[in-house]
Amino acid sequence: MTDSDAHERYRIYMLSDPDSPEVIRYVGKTAGNIRRRLNDHVLRSRHGRNHRECWIRSLIVRGCKPVITIIDSALSEAELNQLERLYIIVLRMLGTDLVNATDGGDGSSGFKHSREARAAMSKTRTCRRHTPETRRRISENQRGRSVAPLALAALIRWTEKHGSWNRGRKASTAARANISAAARLRPATSLETRAKIRALHIGRKRTNEQRARISASLLGRRFSAEHRAHMSAARKGKPWTQRQRDSRSATVEKGGRLDYE
Repeated sequence: MTDSDAHERYRIYMLSDPDSPEVIRYVGKTAGNIRRRLNDHVLRSRHGRNHRECWIRSLIVRGCKPVITIIDSALSEAELNQLERLYIIVLRMLGTDLVNATDGGDGSSGFKHSREARAAMSKTRTCRRHTPETRRRISENQRGRSVAPLALAALIRWTEKHGSWNRGRKASTAARANISAAARLRPATSLETRAKIRALHIGRKRTNEQRARISASLLGRRFSAEHRAHMSAARKGKPWTQRQRDSRSATVEKGGRLDYE
């Protein structure tokens, strides 16, 4: 097999919603026909219960199916597994809401478990719960974990090839309605979790470089009249903290503007 043939065989692909095809929802790999791979996903979703299968089934209920797009290729299965892992890691770093159940790179391309094996695996995993001790060990293992240089290289490779995945993206009305409906059904963050998040940010200082980037991104920004009305309604009746008062006073002394026009 030539290098060219290998590149044609080992491929990384993404699945997306036809209403917003630029938003990646799943990253996968294949060593076979790309259309056959999509049909396999659709067939598995009929009785599946994992996140990916439920998402695909929701599209089918709407009368459509995922859009499949090849985004990269590899020369070997080992490289293919590594690329899949890197794409998933990088996209999750960017905040992409992937439906992948794992970090990728697992399994063998094209391999299928028998019906008996799938039933046995399903039985052992049904209602399986990690013990508090196991969850604690997983949490400690993830703390301070840094992204490998290869993952950063994959990010650079992606942006050079495709540009920023959400640059100029505008969700359709239907997509926004789906996001809004899902957010309403999401359980509220507990007070304990809020306290933990707050504790992580107390005393945190941004670097001068970060401040400069934020300032540049906000320079010349203008809110719409509707947006200003929403912000005004949300702030009414809320007392200012001493920090907010000091910040506003400093802005006035410097001759800054306090409105959002």
